[in-house]
Amino acid sequence: MAINPAAENEIAENTCGRGLPATYPLLERMTERYGLGREEAHKQIHACLSQVVSLDGQDAVILSRRPINERRAEHNPNGALDVHQWLTVNADAIGTIKDQFAAEYAGSGDNGDCDA
Repeated sequence: MAINPAAENEIAENTCGRGLPATYPLLERMTERYGLGREEAHKQIHACLSQVVSLDGQDAVILSRRPINERRAEHNPNGALDVHQWLTVNADAIGTIKDQFAAEYAGSGDNGDCDA
């Protein structure tokens, strides 16, 4: 698979009920720092991202999208294949997600629903 690696400010789109197609720096940082599994950390990143989007608006938070697998995107003329995307997120949103994780997980053992 021709995976495009994630940039520092990119998050894999939320793919409910499906495994993660790739890893990304924020996910790795959250799993290492807070001892969470990849799926749980990804779920919580998106819970936090959803809150930021609801406050600031999608266009202000998600700056662009690009395919995770370039070949799948290229060979999908009618849109029949599920093409996963990297979401380029603004720096303020990344900072807010990190802050919410710190508040939820730093020694608390809470479920991490990111309600700040």
